[in-house]
Amino acid sequence: LAEQTDVVLNSWSSTGKEMSLLGIPVVIYSRELPFYPPDLNYVGTTHEQYFANIDHALAEGWNGERIRQSYRWAAFEFVRSTVFIGDSYQEIEHSLHARVVRRLRRLLNPHFRERRDCERRKVELGAAALIRRLIETGGRSPVDLLEPAECEQVSFAEETQFLGRELRRLADALYPDSEVRRISRLYRLLQCFAS
Repeated sequence: LAEQTDVVLNSWSSTGKEMSLLGIPVVIYSRELPFYPPDLNYVGTTHEQYFANIDHALAEGWNGERIRQSYRWAAFEFVRSTVFIGDSYQEIEHSLHARVVRRLRRLLNPHFRERRDCERRKVELGAAALIRRLIETGGRSPVDLLEPAECEQVSFAEETQFLGRELRRLADALYPDSEVRRISRLYRLLQCFAS
């Protein structure tokens, strides 16, 4: 769908964020509905603004800086504001066969998954100190504990280099076929920004 899309009209779906991660403009009609910063998209709260923003988004088109802003939000959402428990919880998507076996195990023992998770859990989570600080301070998320001075800082050039590497990886995953790469507009745009 992204390959054929010039502008996305969205209300609250995470599709708006995902398309922005690919540089595709998105128009929404409310600042309150999406579960991501509405400024990643064009916001038109009146009939006139909404349709004007569609025209504006079409005129501006694909934009690499939209990718930068969206990745900044993704880093905040998926890294800065989360507690990593992957050292004790290694659940991954499985094949159909593995899902059938897991379902049968749950039929025999409804708490199979929870018991297995407890058995695999490390004695002390890597994030134990963060969890402890959250509880002690009454924080609702790791964001409450963020100190800007302690956050890793990168320059604009370093950020561009990181984004380029990620976009090359993403483009290669989305377009593994060399013939499709040759004719894909989105592949060329992602590679261009990555370069």
